[in-house]
Amino acid sequence: MKLLILEDELILQFFYTKVIKLKFAGKIELFCVGTVSEAIKLCEEHTFDLFVLDFNLPDGTAVDLLAKTKQFTPTIIISANDRKVLIEFTKNFRQVKECYSKPLDVNTFVEIIDFYLDANDKYECTPSIFFKESSYAF
Repeated sequence: MKLLILEDELILQFFYTKVIKLKFAGKIELFCVGTVSEAIKLCEEHTFDLFVLDFNLPDGTAVDLLAKTKQFTPTIIISANDRKVLIEFTKNFRQVKECYSKPLDVNTFVEIIDFYLDANDKYECTPSIFFKESSYAF
């Protein structure tokens, strides 16, 4: 599975990379960048199976990436933003599957990646969006 992580905080890039290498060695080809422009360039060169995106980035937002890429890739948003803001900005992007609040604990992160890794071959995008914060879903 090819995974693109877009996160501008270096400590979180390190965290995500370390977890992927430890828990999913040999199963995931990981690309981790810190700007929307870097992510767009990678999307021009590769087809991804999953996006894990921070929302606010130095040169734009996750929505900017989703609007500019031609890939319809299942997308997870992990952000410190208020859920109402995330819902409003992502409601027109059916590929956004779930939104999580920062900070995200390691077990939740592993469960997210594991779910999409297992579902990679049979996954179908649906228009539902889930916000994981105190088990709140809509």
